Amino acid sequence: MQVASEEALSDALAWALDAAAPPAMVVVFQRSAVDVSVPLAACRSVTESVIAVATPGSDWLSRGLSAGGAAAPPQIELLVGALSSIPGNQRSVFNAARDLILTLKRKIVFVEAEDKSTELHRDFPDVFACVRQEFHLQDFDDDEDYLFDSGGARRLSTLARRLPPIIKRGVTLIEGGRVHFKSPPQIPCPKCGRILERGIATIVFQLAPEATQRQTAPGWVCPCGESYVPGPAARAAHARAFGLPSIDPADEAS
Repeated sequence: MQVASEEALSDALAWALDAAAPPAMVVVFQRSAVDVSVPLAACRSVTESVIAVATPGSDWLSRGLSAGGAAAPPQIELLVGALSSIPGNQRSVFNAARDLILTLKRKIVFVEAEDKSTELHRDFPDVFACVRQEFHLQDFDDDEDYLFDSGGARRLSTLARRLPPIIKRGVTLIEGGRVHFKSPPQIPCPKCGRILERGIATIVFQLAPEATQRQTAPGWVCPCGESYVPGPAARAAHARAFGLPSIDPADEAS
């Protein structure tokens, strides 16, 4: 098992996938199985032949077996919440199908929520016995989260070098494939140098349904297009985008 930050996980996962010959299975546990930006980026750094599948594992297995070898499968399949979404009475069937899964000759990355780890190890012991490596994305301490940068997705270390020393490091949030990190409200825009002003920012959640991908939130904005959004407001926008239980920023702030 490896516990890592998003940058370390991306590097280690990419190395593991590149070194493994199919069939191979790895598991990534993270705060939420919905946001697959880190493992997906790691997979794409190995090959462009990647597909992300959000469906119960039992449905995925049935389709894979019925397809046979007719169509060339992707080199890597990212299964989003596939294990945790299998009903309890069907989990033993999927667990017993371990050998069938291996006959598919795939590199499979299971992405699951961290709080499901104990439950899934219990219900899928034979599947986990074949898992080559297990990664746990470090759950950062966000008690002091304040603002999040919605700038372009780059490695955290690359972004950090562009920001003033006053910014505290170590707390990150990834939404819609973009790295967001904590910073004080009144700083020069890291892109153009102008001072950010209060306004309405637009966050694009690329993995959300198309109709709800674009969400607005109060924050600090720059005419050049960069924007910063307070953590509670960003999480409330995330909930709206994915149809999750609503989060009131005022409640979170209190």
